[in-house]
Amino acid sequence: MIQSRLLAPKIRELRNSRNAAVEEEDPGQPIVNDVNKPEFEDPEAKDRYDRNLSENRPALVNRQPGDRRHSLNFEDEPKIKIRFYTNQSAMDRIRNIWLHNYTSATLIRTLMWLLKVLSCVMYIANFSVNTHTIIHCYKCPTTDGEHSKYLSLLWIERGLAYYIVDVVIAFISLLDMCMLIAVEFKGNVMEQIFSARVFLESLTSVPFIVSVCHPSLRYLYVPTFLNCWLAKSFLEVVVLYRAKENQGPQRDKGGVNHLKRLIIKLISFIICLAFTCMCGIHYVERIQSDTFDFFSSFWFVVVTFSTVGYGDMSPDGSIGKVFVIIMIVTALIFVPVQLEALSFAWSEKQKLGGSYSRRRAIKERHVVLCASYMSTDILEPFMNEFYAYPHLKNYYVILLCPKEFDGTISTMLENPAYSHRVIYMQGSVLKLECLVRAKVHYAECCFVLSSRNTKDMRMEDEATVLRAWSVKDFAPHVPLYVQILMPEHKQHVICADYVICEDELKYAVMASNCICPAMSTYISLLVHTLQGRSSENMTSDWETHYCWSMAQEIYDKKVGDSKFFKEYIGYNFIEAAYFAHKKYGVMLIGIEGSDFPLTLNPGPERILDATDRVIYFFR
Repeated sequence: MIQSRLLAPKIRELRNSRNAAVEEEDPGQPIVNDVNKPEFEDPEAKDRYDRNLSENRPALVNRQPGDRRHSLNFEDEPKIKIRFYTNQSAMDRIRNIWLHNYTSATLIRTLMWLLKVLSCVMYIANFSVNTHTIIHCYKCPTTDGEHSKYLSLLWIERGLAYYIVDVVIAFISLLDMCMLIAVEFKGNVMEQIFSARVFLESLTSVPFIVSVCHPSLRYLYVPTFLNCWLAKSFLEVVVLYRAKENQGPQRDKGGVNHLKRLIIKLISFIICLAFTCMCGIHYVERIQSDTFDFFSSFWFVVVTFSTVGYGDMSPDGSIGKVFVIIMIVTALIFVPVQLEALSFAWSEKQKLGGSYSRRRAIKERHVVLCASYMSTDILEPFMNEFYAYPHLKNYYVILLCPKEFDGTISTMLENPAYSHRVIYMQGSVLKLECLVRAKVHYAECCFVLSSRNTKDMRMEDEATVLRAWSVKDFAPHVPLYVQILMPEHKQHVICADYVICEDELKYAVMASNCICPAMSTYISLLVHTLQGRSSENMTSDWETHYCWSMAQEIYDKKVGDSKFFKEYIGYNFIEAAYFAHKKYGVMLIGIEGSDFPLTLNPGPERILDATDRVIYFFR
């Protein structure tokens, strides 16, 4: 908090000294330009203006080019250091470090995860080195009876190095637990104390802290392998922090979505359950025989969980049998719950269509098609026309629609011509995360189409305008193609690179049809990719000729690259058109060169060159 009352006199003193310096340099030069000074009828208002001008504003001087005297230079003046801080308590600062700050909270959780993993590794290493049981206890029975055998489960041999590492890990874990209880306090302290994490931390850490004061408890058995569950919780927190930090639109590279978190949670749960069962069965069976070492225990757990049950190994003691029963019941209760959550998330992802990977977006080319509702009258013509061009065969088409597809659309998208190149995503371009999922900023272009069968054309155009604005604001460098139904709405999509108004185009074709009959049919057949129909069932010659002609398409090709006209370089236009039609059935109608514009039927004076472009019809 800035103490403005203390700084104001100092600032006023600096301003007065600067004004005095200007007056000493030129006493006759006024500091304030009287031409721009306002006139006041009220004397009090004039005095208030002069007082405010002299105390709270810098000197207003007549600035002239090259006059250094009238420039306000603050570089040589003394500066005041101002420190910005907030009035936070010590608990607020600790809470910010442990919870709110992404970097510090992630580092603390990562450190705790490493310590818990180290504790599990130390547990296996201690039992692997000390294969035989040595009892060191305070007032422990020394008889060889049954009670002594089971009491030996509570006392194990533990080397000094392992003991020191376990004590250090226990001290750090208890400190972190106490700090989290303090910063996460929400009024119910009993709920936090009796939580599962506090129970595990107390079970695996408190005995080591107590043994520092009572050396006789140094060899007391502590199930530190249960730290794997605490490591699992720390890992989930780290993944959650990472997901929150990378949820921005430009930071999706390292983001972790809900499905990935569930997969990590399921895998970590299975690993922790298998590790706990392995260490538990090894521990309770070590007093019966040496059959259950760590590898054999792991083999037994895998065979049991997979319901194979070879029968080559089984627990001998009653404690081991009870432990196996608890192990199986736990697996049957918790594993299906995790699988159900994962399958539900997977089904939801299938409905949403997932996301287009950034690696594929960089290596492959794709376009984005947006519409308020996908129907066959929109999608089928677009797919047929888009993939009719050979150079677009390898493009991906991402369909972004806020509604789910119906059965007819799904059946149409199973067309083998483009089924492997079309990706559906459920979402709206008005949402930032949907634009990121579709990788619109990596697209070659974006199409915003309207449904021509809508009942309210004005509402459909309004939705189209909003989608166009959203796409252009997110990716201004991506070419945008917009389809508008009504001509009065074209002025609202001037941000688009190409705008097509359906009504305007329709009326223009109808007007040209009045001047030249059948012009609408001619244009429609040229701009659409049609396969034509068989002429076997046609009853008249004009129907046969029409069905044959409707499959003709117009092409534009360079002569040097055309397999039809490459051999006719040096021929005149009439000869090239005659021989190409006679040999290939191609109808040459025009030619365009580098030194002359496009000309239809230029006559025999025009000679074909390799750099010319020819316009022709071909079925």
